[in-house]
Amino acid sequence: MASENQSILDTDQLESLRELNEPDEDDIVTELIDIFVCNSPNVLDNLKQAVSDGDRTMLKKLAHKLKGSCANLGAKKMRALCLELEEQSPHLDWTEVHNSI
Repeated sequence: MASENQSILDTDQLESLRELNEPDEDDIVTELIDIFVCNSPNVLDNLKQAVSDGDRTMLKKLAHKLKGSCANLGAKKMRALCLELEEQSPHLDWTEVHNSI
């Protein structure tokens, strides 16, 4: 299971991204956050649907997708949870999963 003591956000990751900013351009971190906020609800809805359908393959694929988005933003704890879901998808107890969503 993901570490309870793991930090939520990697601020060094965000600062590294900000170093990529070009003068007179929009902030890359803000743009990535906007994309994440726009796309993540759909991915989460699809994750819930995959659980409802018992579709382990889709669940793994969507957890992987969300994990990548979290990693880009330095969302360490959420990335770790997505990794755990991705790795455990072949062995999940559907009853337990249904109770946690």
